Amino acid sequence: MDQLLGKIFQLIAIAAFLYGTLTTFGQPLLGEQYSMFFFPRWFFNWAPGLVIGSVLGLILMYLNKQSNMKKK
Repeated sequence: MDQLLGKIFQLIAIAAFLYGTLTTFGQPLLGEQYSMFFFPRWFFNWAPGLVIGSVLGLILMYLNKQSNMKKK
C-alpha cells in the first residue's frame, strides 16, 4: 500500500510539473507564435487541463485494476 501511495504521489508530481511547464512556457510560446498554425488558441488553453485529466484518469484506472485484482 505504501508503494502504491508513493507511485501516486510520483504521478501527481509529474503531472504538476508538466502543468507548470505547459502554463509558464507553453502558453506564451505556443499561443503567440503558432496561432497561425492549425492549432486554434483554445487548444493551448485546454491542453494543460487535458494532460492533468488524462493522468488522473490513468491513476484511477490503475487503482481500480489493483483493487479488482486484490478481490480475486
